[in-house]
Amino acid sequence: MAVESLINYLDQSPTAFHAVEEAVKSLAAAGFKALDETLKWSLEADTGYYVIRNGSSLIAFRTGSELKGETAFRIVTAHTDSPSFRLKEGVIVKKNGMLTVGVEVLGGPIFSTWLDRDLGIAGRVLVKDGQGGTETLLYHNDKRKVLIPNPPIHLNRSVNKGFEYNPQTHLSCILQSGSPEEDGTAGNPEEPESLYELIAADLNIDAQRIVDADLILYDTQKAALSGWKGEFLCSGRIDNLAMCHASLEAITDVKGQSAVTVAALFDNEETGSLTPHGADSSFLELVLERIVLAAGGNRESFMQSCASSFIVSADAAHAIHPNFADLYDEGFTPLMNRGPAVKKNAGWNYASTGDTAARYRLLCEKAGVPSQTYINRSDRPTGKTLGPLAAARLGIPAVDVGNPLWSMHSIRETVSLEDHDSMIKSFMAHYKEF
Repeated sequence: MAVESLINYLDQSPTAFHAVEEAVKSLAAAGFKALDETLKWSLEADTGYYVIRNGSSLIAFRTGSELKGETAFRIVTAHTDSPSFRLKEGVIVKKNGMLTVGVEVLGGPIFSTWLDRDLGIAGRVLVKDGQGGTETLLYHNDKRKVLIPNPPIHLNRSVNKGFEYNPQTHLSCILQSGSPEEDGTAGNPEEPESLYELIAADLNIDAQRIVDADLILYDTQKAALSGWKGEFLCSGRIDNLAMCHASLEAITDVKGQSAVTVAALFDNEETGSLTPHGADSSFLELVLERIVLAAGGNRESFMQSCASSFIVSADAAHAIHPNFADLYDEGFTPLMNRGPAVKKNAGWNYASTGDTAARYRLLCEKAGVPSQTYINRSDRPTGKTLGPLAAARLGIPAVDVGNPLWSMHSIRETVSLEDHDSMIKSFMAHYKEF
């Protein structure tokens, strides 16, 4: 099992930007080469490449044993972002003697799980490069902890009865104590003027060099094994970094295959994917077409290639919870340690069809791993994935799958290590299929 590798990936990836940086390390170690979208591509057979957009989305691929203009693509999609709270610029506001920073909700986090935790701040910082442009610095520091404390139950008796947190008034994060002067924006000479000033000190740069930043909160607690026998993994961001990790493990291991293997890791799934680097963009489509063109094909070859391709859209699935079994359709809810789940939905929130589900189940059989089925209760709405977006845009058949997970969108989620190993094996069978 790739336990240590998965734990390291989770711990080193507090944001989508860091997840891509860690992915590049794995790809580079396996001999994959970087490509630039602004330059002409020259590709070789049986060689790995990767291309990045926005620093937070990455598409890696390995060409087939022969470089052909008409080929088949074997694709795995996953997403690099997770629910969190985005910090409002770098503005520090003093409230009742405390220096705070406001937040915006990013995706759909379970608010209560983020309170009374050791939180950190992470993201990318855009700084002046001295030549009229900017360069990107990644930032996170587990030792610089901030917090969002709860009020005492004595003053909030409804907290265990379904209290509704207001992100504007209740969830600003506290940085540190301030002076006893009146509230407002920080202005005391002994107080930092902005969050950027504090981050600049950690980065050992002049705060005036910071032009802008994309910063979020993250849980500083490390990934750890749980359960009496240590068969579970608890961590932040398992949804969906575990699937990113599984796709990277598979694509760096499979060589000499006939098809072009692809691992497409997109940002912004939690916010709808409609960005220049999200799944509902041109990113994957253009990369696939450029692969065909670089191999001597044309637009017709590209359309033929898509018609013979297959997508496995990988995102977490809901494992049945023994304490909340009434929330599930027990006939179609996967169990931990029983293998990947095929996700189905009549409303096309998942891309699985009878044909594509059968195809994936046969891949699991070939890989020697079990598979399960997830279908939501008919009286509850289900989530959405990348699968329908990529499938509809490219006209490529797709199946939605995921490993059973507890506490989805909590600050700390739980997954089975055995299922993660099974998912990697199913991806490898997918990549070797053609």
